[in-house]
Amino acid sequence: MLPLWVRAADRVSAVRGIFGISIFIICVWLSTLLFPIFVYFHPLKMGLHEQDPQLALQNIRAFRNFIEYSPYCNWAPMVMGILLACLVMLGIEPRSAVSAGICLVVALVGLSLAWYLVPSPGSDMDAEHFFLEKGFGLLPMFSMLILGSVGARNFSNPCHRLVTGRWMLLPAKLCWPVFILHEPVHKLCMKYLFPYLYSNPHAYWLNPCLYPVALFLTSLLASSLIDQPWARLLYRCRKGDDDGADNAQPGNPYKDVSYERVQGRNNRSMSMR
Repeated sequence: MLPLWVRAADRVSAVRGIFGISIFIICVWLSTLLFPIFVYFHPLKMGLHEQDPQLALQNIRAFRNFIEYSPYCNWAPMVMGILLACLVMLGIEPRSAVSAGICLVVALVGLSLAWYLVPSPGSDMDAEHFFLEKGFGLLPMFSMLILGSVGARNFSNPCHRLVTGRWMLLPAKLCWPVFILHEPVHKLCMKYLFPYLYSNPHAYWLNPCLYPVALFLTSLLASSLIDQPWARLLYRCRKGDDDGADNAQPGNPYKDVSYERVQGRNNRSMSMR
């Protein structure tokens, strides 16, 4: 679905410009109200009709995992990020330190209040949870956080130099393994690591310190053994297919060149026109 959303956003940006992207953002934001409204009028009681309590609990957990992690329930933040990127490419971003600071302060304060004041839903997926977590309540603060962070590049500041340093290449490589493994690693820590530390009543404060370390080491191992080798294999396969298609065409002026060189040559020829 990601290429379709990117293509749609690019088409709207090319045809309608800033106005079209702004309307697109408002429509995505308002669409996040549909699920909370539905849950408000029709509360979800998944698994409660089951006679077996164990089966009912399994159904509730399966439904909760679907709501929390399924792309069908989390598409709005992804699309909002794509549209914000289009908006920035069209030149809409904070240009001064004051405007970028306001965006960052409002976003951080709002997200902190939501994190501290909104209780965890547990197994109760009610309208309040969907309203806040699944889009309508947090998407504006998420958007201001992105715009404020992008606007920080327009003036010299230590935060921007910190996050644009070469050391950020490692977190960039680990973003996908961290996203995939954060829940399994947390469950393993809860089952094996944390109970061992619970034997000492004064060691509970180590748990939030050890979980990021365990997640970082596990993600680093997964990136080195699985993610990067698999990406290199896919690149070689794609490059081999492209080279085979180029060699099969007689008289091809771009014979035996990589995709990146062909694309760069096409971009240069278009810019000369």
